[in-house]
Amino acid sequence: MGLSTSSFSFDNAVGLPAGPVRSGSPDICLVRPDAGRAVTTPGTTPVTGPCGGQGSTSWTLSNAGAVQAQGLCLGWSGGTGVTLAGCTGAAGQRWSAGAGQRLVNAETGNCLDTVDGTLAVGVPVRLRSCGSWASQRWVLPYNGRR
Repeated sequence: MGLSTSSFSFDNAVGLPAGPVRSGSPDICLVRPDAGRAVTTPGTTPVTGPCGGQGSTSWTLSNAGAVQAQGLCLGWSGGTGVTLAGCTGAAGQRWSAGAGQRLVNAETGNCLDTVDGTLAVGVPVRLRSCGSWASQRWVLPYNGRR
């Protein structure tokens, strides 16, 4: 039995979904580490942070599977690394919604996770083999919940 994934697509006529990407823990979201600044530096690794307020990040999901913040795409950067970089459309910057609310990277087949599976504020994200950990659950904007 292999890993099954689902793709997501949206109707551009009503706009692309945007909002927080919530984790498997209440009030913990995926955020830019420099969320208080007006501009994000390419190459930064997103972290977990509080949902809402000044430190929160609004992510936009594209029909191509990109997860974007301020014009930069979430993507695989080699090994288990995940960074924000200029959007290229490469497989490493494409994601799909997997079973159990997993966010699966198209190039590696691995899931977005946190370092050591920790769900606390300020923990960097990374890729890891998909499993049943709460640290791999991500509620995307516009997937039926807000």
